[in-house]
Amino acid sequence: MLNLLARIVFLGVLWSVFVGDANAQLTFFGVTEESVYKKTPTRYEQVTPPPNWSSDKMFIERNPALSLSVREMESIVIEKKVIYRDIEATARELLGQKPSEWQRDNERTIGYYFQATFILTKQGALHFKRFADKNAGKLFYVRLQGTQPDVFQIRGPFSGTAISTNLRETDLDKLKSAFAPFGSKVNWK
Repeated sequence: MLNLLARIVFLGVLWSVFVGDANAQLTFFGVTEESVYKKTPTRYEQVTPPPNWSSDKMFIERNPALSLSVREMESIVIEKKVIYRDIEATARELLGQKPSEWQRDNERTIGYYFQATFILTKQGALHFKRFADKNAGKLFYVRLQGTQPDVFQIRGPFSGTAISTNLRETDLDKLKSAFAPFGSKVNWK
């Protein structure tokens, strides 16, 4: 009996490491204005906005507009992106030129951020497409397992199977902890 229990626990650990926590989610909450919040405060909550937000207040819906589960994701790619001091260096990187193709001077960089790209399954892409088509142009507060990557705006029609967002967090250990429930689906670049 103990041997069977040990096998079940071992398989559960393997499942969470290689497949991820079945409850892991990427969740989108609608963002609204303070005037709307004041009319129906029970429908919204006040959260801390990202640093580049125009106000010190942000109001989001309490109920998610969309939740994408780990089962709707094939993989998640996390990339570290450099912020350059000048536009030329930024443009060269955006055009795909590798640093060896042009002179990159450490003095040209002013920081970095991380970007997450969620590669969705066919079902996940269809789920997100319906959501995106219905909500084009709207802002969404995104939560990943309780952490907030960033504010996400749906631009244009969605096609394909990938969605990307910049991550507010720059501490690698905190990011690894936030993405741990997604198991081996996470690839770090």
